[in-house]
Amino acid sequence: MIPERFPVTQRLAEALTRLRPEDLTAVAEDRARIAFLDTIGVTAAGMAEPPVRHLRRVLGCVEAMPQAPRDRALVLGTAAHALDYDDVAFGGHVSAVIVPALLALLPEIPPADAARLPLAYAAGIEAWAETSSREKTLYNAKGGHPTGLLGPIGAAGAASVLLRLDIVATRSALSMAASLGAGLTVNFGTMTKPLHAGRAAEAGVLAALLARNGMTAAPDGIEAPNGFLQVHSPGGTPDLSMPVALEQSLLRLETVSPSIKCFPVCYAAHRAIDAALALHAMPDCDAAEIAAVEITTSPRHSTTLRYRDPQSVAEARFSLEFAVCRALQTGRLGLADLASNALADPELRALMALCTRHLSDEVDPRLDGYAAHDAVRLHMRDGRVLESPHITRPLGHAENPLGQEDLDSKLADCLSQKTGMPTPAACHGMVNALRDDAPAAYKDLSTLAAALW
Repeated sequence: MIPERFPVTQRLAEALTRLRPEDLTAVAEDRARIAFLDTIGVTAAGMAEPPVRHLRRVLGCVEAMPQAPRDRALVLGTAAHALDYDDVAFGGHVSAVIVPALLALLPEIPPADAARLPLAYAAGIEAWAETSSREKTLYNAKGGHPTGLLGPIGAAGAASVLLRLDIVATRSALSMAASLGAGLTVNFGTMTKPLHAGRAAEAGVLAALLARNGMTAAPDGIEAPNGFLQVHSPGGTPDLSMPVALEQSLLRLETVSPSIKCFPVCYAAHRAIDAALALHAMPDCDAAEIAAVEITTSPRHSTTLRYRDPQSVAEARFSLEFAVCRALQTGRLGLADLASNALADPELRALMALCTRHLSDEVDPRLDGYAAHDAVRLHMRDGRVLESPHITRPLGHAENPLGQEDLDSKLADCLSQKTGMPTPAACHGMVNALRDDAPAAYKDLSTLAAALW
């Protein structure tokens, strides 16, 4: 018997429009605050990256912030993802889409409604996760980029709540956004990959603004037989009968926190990087004495990290060999390490040539596409073999979170990449003020958004 198809689009719209700022607990609000601060930082650091420069030239906004909200979202979302340093959750780069969409809409709302920004962020997470949770297999398995596909729905949900859209308009925005997603993993390691996040933010903003002005879409754009879930499903078996979670439980942001990245490279490499850093910290580990490097990871992550011999910094972000060997060589992997001079280092290149990948057939029981663990084994020239710990959750993962000192250090490093940005303390102050003094926070965030340009 075929299960009854649940009206996901309608009921999700109803649940989102019922949300109020007081629905957020302190835990969820703190997670939204961390996401805003982290995304502000990586956006500031990413504004000078080549894909953003090209985009600004084409849009004619090299010197100033563009007037159209969709253009602001497009540029800010691309910048937020340009360094691949932004957080991850529910299969994609959630904050690099949702936060830029919300910042782009600041001029469209009254100052008092800045108090709704944390709620709107939580709503965007909810719309994204409600859709992604109906798949057992990530879209990556078929070559789709979840950020580009799910991002428009998340951004539309966030924008709809920020703009106070009614049920019909919110439903239209969600359904319209479901038609606007795109992104192929073949473009990982190129300038087009961050554009996926920018286009997703743009699509969500555009869908919400169009819906606010009366544009309509199918009432079942997410769950219809020819709707988002069925069309994009890697295995053709999405869960179409499950009720909308928000009707029966708390916001997902109450129980799940985005994972904050410690390194500006693809998240698929982070477990192996932690393994390499653990080896580097061993007193008897000298990178110059390494004879061979064995890296254990999953088949899907090996495919994602496709550049064994990267020729550009963009490719290096998707190179398992670069990430592991730079960590072994220097004991770090930060913004300064993702540079042409580091990539050209002959000692690093020689070490990368010693790498072998081992694809694990043991799977993580809870994370689709992951091995049971990632690890690095070193064969030293004197015959010794050094084994890393088995890494299942890298530092920064929601189950192995960064401390406040590390979060602040990352924010400071990112903000220092762009002149004219507020101090980390000032950024904390304006985000913390959203609840108690929304007009002041609105003014400060608007100034910050302008400083990004």
